[in-house]
Amino acid sequence: MPLKTEVFSFIIKTFGCQMNQADAERFSAFLVERGGILSNKNQSDLIVFVSCGVRQTAEQKAISLIKKIKQDQPETHLILTGCLAHRPDVRKTLNDIVDIFIPAGRLGDFQHEIEKIIQKKGKAFENFYSLKPLREEPFRAFIPIMTGCNNFCAYCVVPFARGREISRSPENIIGETKEAIENGGKEIFLLGQNVNSYKGLDRNGQKWDFPDLIRRINDLKGDFWIKFISSHPKDVTSKLISAMRDCQKVSSNLHLPIQAGSDKILSLMNRKYTVERYLKIIAMAKKIHPEIVISSDIIVGFPGETLKDFEQSKKIIEKVRFEMLYSLKYSKRPETAAGRLKETVDALEKKRRQQELDQLWKKISVQNNQKFLGKKIKFIVNSIKEKGDGLIILGKSFEEKTICAIEKKIDNKISKGDWAWARIESVGPLSLTGRIVKK
Repeated sequence: MPLKTEVFSFIIKTFGCQMNQADAERFSAFLVERGGILSNKNQSDLIVFVSCGVRQTAEQKAISLIKKIKQDQPETHLILTGCLAHRPDVRKTLNDIVDIFIPAGRLGDFQHEIEKIIQKKGKAFENFYSLKPLREEPFRAFIPIMTGCNNFCAYCVVPFARGREISRSPENIIGETKEAIENGGKEIFLLGQNVNSYKGLDRNGQKWDFPDLIRRINDLKGDFWIKFISSHPKDVTSKLISAMRDCQKVSSNLHLPIQAGSDKILSLMNRKYTVERYLKIIAMAKKIHPEIVISSDIIVGFPGETLKDFEQSKKIIEKVRFEMLYSLKYSKRPETAAGRLKETVDALEKKRRQQELDQLWKKISVQNNQKFLGKKIKFIVNSIKEKGDGLIILGKSFEEKTICAIEKKIDNKISKGDWAWARIESVGPLSLTGRIVKK
């Protein structure tokens, strides 16, 4: 059923990863170009849900919200995209509620379906990623360099939701990055399910890999940082680490998920490396780039994980001494190979193991962060909060450390999206705390 109004308002509700955020910014641009007005109110003519199916909690949150909005606002048109939109069970549950389902692997198909609802046609786009995004925060640019995944890790829905790997051309990526920088971009995030497997073809038919791409982006004019996620250990090369070392604008943070410290569990996960191989990659990276900062992910409670396997995950944390660790409780997901395995760790034990890992890495993180005490750190301001007669200025450093800086209201000349400097006075596992100082 088409909209009853010529001028329509819309909201984009985004769940999950930065790739979903990048997709949401392109949906916003498309709808604005078709005459839509981006709203900050819950009551709108059209709502697009960019969903996440990686964790059960994110899935449940999105579905519950969709049902509630339809109940409260029956006239609102609802569109579901992201990693839930392709699933038959989700479609069956929401079939009478959602107007359009747009699978994440078929984002280019949505134009004509949405135009039927808004009754406005426009110029057809070449592909979804050729759309110019309407960035939520101009100082931060999420730039997809590829989409999809070929790895089929046993717990992961991405290959089913987004399809196989497709790399954008280097010219398109560089062009989008250059435009983002010219419009105030300071923090450039290069996105892909596995950026290290990027294989782009330029207009001359020449192949580019990920190190080629970041070296070229590093050469662009402007004051900006380059960050990237995610990296798969099996594809990390000395060429990549050398590029990180040589390129002054490329963050020293390498997020390298190990997922488990047990070879048995890594094999069940289909991760395609052993603990020994992972440790050799870490040793190589630190030798080439001594300033590199390693963060990681570990899943607890994967089917078949014993206490011995869990202890091995603790040992890998102690050995590598990750600067940041995201510990996740295993969540059974439809379509995945692990979803067919019998769960052997109950919810209470998963929680206990997660808490134990958190306590361990946070202790290590505090020790790691001691090196920042007394130092002046440059960071980009993400938010400013009032506290009494002062301000708490939050942001991220080059190393992807969270900075919490204090400033008096009367002295403040800093805004969200600005560069700032802080002298670090204390450290915790999650942040470095200090006071604003001059450059």
